[in-house]
Amino acid sequence: MIKRIMLMGMKSKLFLTMLVLGCCTAVHAQNEVFTATLTHGDQVSVFIGTNAFVQAHEAAADGDVITLSSGTFAPTTVTKSVTVYGAGYEKNAELGIDVTLINGNLSIGVVETTLSNIHIEGVKVNGDIRVLEGSDVEGLIVKRCYLTKGFGHYGNSKNTLIQECILTSGFFNGGTAQTPVAENMSIRNCYIAGNVDCFGTSSTLVVENSLVTGYAGGYLWKNCILTYRWIGAYYDRGAFEGGSGTTGATVVNCIIVILYGSAAKENNVFTDCYVGADYLFNDSPGSRDYSYSATRTFELRQDDWLGTDGTEVGMHGGSGWSKVPSIPVVKSLDLNVEGSDLKVTYEAEVR
Repeated sequence: MIKRIMLMGMKSKLFLTMLVLGCCTAVHAQNEVFTATLTHGDQVSVFIGTNAFVQAHEAAADGDVITLSSGTFAPTTVTKSVTVYGAGYEKNAELGIDVTLINGNLSIGVVETTLSNIHIEGVKVNGDIRVLEGSDVEGLIVKRCYLTKGFGHYGNSKNTLIQECILTSGFFNGGTAQTPVAENMSIRNCYIAGNVDCFGTSSTLVVENSLVTGYAGGYLWKNCILTYRWIGAYYDRGAFEGGSGTTGATVVNCIIVILYGSAAKENNVFTDCYVGADYLFNDSPGSRDYSYSATRTFELRQDDWLGTDGTEVGMHGGSGWSKVPSIPVVKSLDLNVEGSDLKVTYEAEVR
């Protein structure tokens, strides 16, 4: 089912986004209807049901915005330069957020084609987000999302930003014949329960203010917390000692639970790091618990563990960590039609 709303005499795309979000929220709250709203210029189309996201994407053109209500949606493959906003990845009445769940893997890319400027924010993906094998993606932004199976990097990427996300299985490349390259990828303020070491040797990555529980690859690491520790019969193993060992990493102002092997120290550069730190967080005093939950804050128990920018090492430093999607919220809305114009009085706030 599709409902088209024509707005005459309107020029503000920001207002359209706020109007759409307010309408979708109201519909869902009253009728428990899942909606995907497609904004194309001054035209708004509303799709209803679990396949609404699929239908909105099919109808979209490059540059369009798809706004998803809370609820569960079937997945699709993103093959267009679109922006996708959800209601959030965790229900929290105090923060005013709900859950938009994409129930399956969310694939991105077109084989033998470069796809640019995709933005995905405020969704929980029951699976992974993956760049498809044989495709090239440029300018991808994944922000404030929860990925239950991590991020699959099967194709090449350029200028990618992964920010304020929860990845419960880290990054992986799926064993493709040629290891994909990530050129100028930035990972900021994320919780990553897994490895970040799967990218090709010519990849250029910066990982900042993130908590990583698995192996760390040969990239630039700044103000991160690296918790991996494997205790064997004769030795311990840390984040830079997986497989044949990490080489070429530059590690600055990071908290490293263990840095044991001499090879890790010789093959990588460590500057001003806090090595051997333990019992890190206020919300788990006296515990080596690094698991994620909706109630955890991950605030450090020592206020002198600071990064290069003077802020706290870990997820709260740098640009900070928030679960709230950064789209405007309509607080009040009054509509009146005068001739061919739609007169609007509204109050909105940007979260």
